[in-house]
Amino acid sequence: MIIMKINIIISFITIIMIINVILFIIIAARLVMMMIIIISSCMFVMVVIINPIIILIIFNNTPIIIIVINIIIIVIYVVVFVIIIIINMIIIVIIGQILLAHFISNLLLKTVNY
Repeated sequence: MIIMKINIIISFITIIMIINVILFIIIAARLVMMMIIIISSCMFVMVVIINPIIILIIFNNTPIIIIVINIIIIVIYVVVFVIIIIINMIIIVIIGQILLAHFISNLLLKTVNY
């Protein structure tokens, strides 16, 4: 009986490990997707904002203040994007762990009762 319970617990641990790996893979896939989105948005920003800056610098018609403001806007944009992604990742991990803990505690309670 005790050996059975130990075996069940070991199998639970392996299941937990597998679920964790799957969760990690899902999170990593999301991270890769987010990185692709960031890179593409950065490229967009480069094309839309930095090209005109280069043209303006070449033609030298505009004060440097406007260029600096544009660069600051780009930096803020990228930082906000990264912060949103980090928060997203943290939330996903926390929710995954809570669900796992809930699931495991339910299973363990059921096995202990039997």
